[in-house]
Amino acid sequence: MNRDNIFFALAGLGLGAGLALLFAPESGQHLRGRIAYRARGEARRLKHQAEDLQATAVNLVDQGKEQALRQRDGIVNAVEAGKRAYLETV
Repeated sequence: MNRDNIFFALAGLGLGAGLALLFAPESGQHLRGRIAYRARGEARRLKHQAEDLQATAVNLVDQGKEQALRQRDGIVNAVEAGKRAYLETV
């Protein structure tokens, strides 16, 4: 990159920054306040979503445990029935 390109890049950057300051619709302090307000709102929204996801995960884990216990009971009953059938034939 030669010196002319660097000069024009810096001049464009300075001109853009100056225009942005001239045409900014509100003060920096007000804009930072709005950004902070929205950030707090998003943080609350994300916290509620995380709590909902946690409750859903707990519910799914409980359902999985119940299903595993039902499957285990079914297998135990099948094994016992097989043992009884075997003993009756012997």
